[in-house]
Amino acid sequence: MSQREALHRPACKACDVMSELVHHIGYESTIRLVKSFGGTTMRFPNGKSAWPQNIEAVLGKEVTEKLIWAFGGSELYIPMGRKEALLHRNVSICLEYEELLRTTIGAQEAVKLLARRHNFSDRHIWSILKGTDPGVVTAERRRRRVVGQDSESASRAPNGAVSLKTNQE
Repeated sequence: MSQREALHRPACKACDVMSELVHHIGYESTIRLVKSFGGTTMRFPNGKSAWPQNIEAVLGKEVTEKLIWAFGGSELYIPMGRKEALLHRNVSICLEYEELLRTTIGAQEAVKLLARRHNFSDRHIWSILKGTDPGVVTAERRRRRVVGQDSESASRAPNGAVSLKTNQE
């Protein structure tokens, strides 16, 4: 399941809002909106009479127009997105771990390095690695490949899967 798919499985009212935002303006724009305005209620005008300049500065004119088209004339609470931010952080740690393993560093050393890098204990890093859904990690790896954020070549694994299992056990 991708992060976007995870956002489309609403478990609460805030999740419904996140799902709607992703649907109308896309995942990346939703993340920028939440980082800048999370925890606030915003009023979207019906037209350009009271154009939300603060949103346009963050998202650009085109995305702001999409927001006004979708939510014009209404108030919308922008959730904090803590759950989604936590998922994003954990998936990023898993991808960093995989990259470190590909560069011939061992699992123990990779976890020690990640613990220092993220200011966590090694036990917490192991907990993140074992507790993060591999399907979400695989979907994010594929998304990063598409947008050119990943150094891994698309041909490394036929289905994009890289196991998070280690020899630590």
